[in-house]
Amino acid sequence: MNGTQNTGTGTAAPEPLVYRLPAAGQVLGGLSRRSVSKLIAEKKLQAVVIGGIRMVTRASCEKYLAEQMARPEELEQVTNRTAKARKVRQAKTTVAA
Repeated sequence: MNGTQNTGTGTAAPEPLVYRLPAAGQVLGGLSRRSVSKLIAEKKLQAVVIGGIRMVTRASCEKYLAEQMARPEELEQVTNRTAKARKVRQAKTTVAA
């Protein structure tokens, strides 16, 4: 997120200051609209209403990502849980085969 996005025409357009919920989810790594709404409700993302449309600010997305990157112990825990779940699935597949 460097403030510009490539338009495909060789010119860089300024990156939007706000995102609709699905676009905010994509910026945050592919989160669903529901997950983004949950983060807004938990006050982890800042939302604004423009023309009756709820949008998430780019600044709050960047802040949220920075906060998540500053917590590597949680990433390690998630990685460990994922690895354990993968082993369990592989064991079930082996037994079923």
